[in-house]
Amino acid sequence: YLRKMGLDELGVPTDENMRHEAMRRFFEVPGLRYHWCKGTPAVDTGDVYRRSKMALSISMTSRYERYSSDRLFRIMATGCIPVAKRFLGYEAFGLVAGENCLLFDTLDEAEQLVMRCKDNPELLATMRRNVIALSETHSWEQRMRELRPLIQHVQEKRV
Repeated sequence: YLRKMGLDELGVPTDENMRHEAMRRFFEVPGLRYHWCKGTPAVDTGDVYRRSKMALSISMTSRYERYSSDRLFRIMATGCIPVAKRFLGYEAFGLVAGENCLLFDTLDEAEQLVMRCKDNPELLATMRRNVIALSETHSWEQRMRELRPLIQHVQEKRV
């Protein structure tokens, strides 16, 4: 996958190791149910997210501005609370740590955030309402409006 994105050739630091460590670590946390969606068709992941209080999202890299896997948007579309690796420009998506998502830089921080929130039904309900409200502002049409100027800029640079 790294080769497909060209990140390995560009020398862009990736979060691949963190993704693998998260799988191992969160599988072992007592009191957390764990489901790994890898290999699950994107159309079916919504069922998993709808049954979940929170869902972990670690994209391939957090060093590209406003780059996030579409997983983040699928999580939010279901009203599930995203627990996301902080990435450059996350604010542009309306993400506010502690209000509509949990953002972390390290897995230790992610684990502390999850453990603090998982048994707080009031906080989870408030965050879930905030996620649902935020997800209503995200659409494919909106994503395309944001991408058009970026694509145009790249095309102009290539000419």
